[in-house]
Amino acid sequence: MDEPVKTAFVVVKNLNGRIALIQEGGQQARGLWCLPGGHVDKGETVEHAAIREVKEEAGLDVAINKSITSMIVDGLSYRGDISDNDRKIEVNIFAAAPVDETAGHGIEELDARWCTKDEIKALDLRWAFLKDLLLTV
Repeated sequence: MDEPVKTAFVVVKNLNGRIALIQEGGQQARGLWCLPGGHVDKGETVEHAAIREVKEEAGLDVAINKSITSMIVDGLSYRGDISDNDRKIEVNIFAAAPVDETAGHGIEELDARWCTKDEIKALDLRWAFLKDLLLTV
């Protein structure tokens, strides 16, 4: 049996309690909002991947505080690369603090912004479980 594809995502909360979210630019999740994150590269730890992905997608340098959750989902519900559709995906979610709160955004993303919990309630999110998670962190 194939090992799950490892991914790492990050809840980055600023001093005002806002959470950094990116609007997906990829084909299967285009326009949906999600945490910055993505695939773990070969030889990379999930923590390093989390830090790298936040920098690439949201333009933020972060320090990981803790692991929030790790779960296995199917590729279709993950809504990542089309090549993931027939795979199991290990989704690792971390909490982190920004080193510098000057948010930019990556070229693959449509948008990146700091969101309040009220704003998050109104967004179309990539995963159904994400809204509950973000409203409780």
